[in-house]
Amino acid sequence: MAIVNIVLIFVCSLHITSAIIQNTTTIAKNGNVTAARNRLYKNEVYTTAHGILTKSEVFRNFSLSETENWMDEISKWKAPKKLEAFFRYYLAGYTDDNLPLWIAEVGNVSVRQVVEEGERSMDLLEKYGQKVLLNVFRSLFRNGSPEMSEIVAIFDFGGFRMSEVTHLPTITYMMKIMKRYVNVVDACLQQALLINATFAVQVLIDRSRPFLGHLLEKVDIYGANKNKWIPVLRRKFSDDLIPPWYGGAKNFKPVSVFGLNAGF
Repeated sequence: MAIVNIVLIFVCSLHITSAIIQNTTTIAKNGNVTAARNRLYKNEVYTTAHGILTKSEVFRNFSLSETENWMDEISKWKAPKKLEAFFRYYLAGYTDDNLPLWIAEVGNVSVRQVVEEGERSMDLLEKYGQKVLLNVFRSLFRNGSPEMSEIVAIFDFGGFRMSEVTHLPTITYMMKIMKRYVNVVDACLQQALLINATFAVQVLIDRSRPFLGHLLEKVDIYGANKNKWIPVLRRKFSDDLIPPWYGGAKNFKPVSVFGLNAGF
């Protein structure tokens, strides 16, 4: 679940009010329609993001201007190539309820390797998770407007190793990440499906249960038997939203792809 939190540091719930529409109409008369609308829209994004982010320990004491600066800085930050290759995640598309569906292949991620490299690597991994936040955040703006407030996600844990949950420093780091971001995840996640979940994943979840609490009610866990979870995915999502290796369409094409071997 720590890896889920790294991926699932999401911002959501964005709404443009009628007052903003009226303001942009007024400014339009002065010939500055596009610039004014963009400015107002961006301000609304900052304001709502601030309201969500301050639910977490990391951003709890941020002012609005500090949130704006953070978002701008993370947007420009280039992650080290090693982190870019950490795992692949992609926006598969949008559900019938117009929710972004994100898929993350996290089973081969080695948080332990990062921990053993030291404090700097751990800090960079957390920052990379914040970069993931902005990529996911942008998916809420379909057609340039904030049409949805939650996301759904599939996490493929195939290959996740027991050595990740038996190493005390790694478990300590994972618990820290969970506690820092769990409230933001809970606010934005409608549902997560964990597939190919190994016994090691169950051990991690059991250790995290005391402070994940309500969030676990949104998580469905499936083991390595694809005959059990493929029918579930096909019932929940249309074939064009699911890769063929998960039982979906052969011509599956995600909206956007990030990370390891990006591209299909």
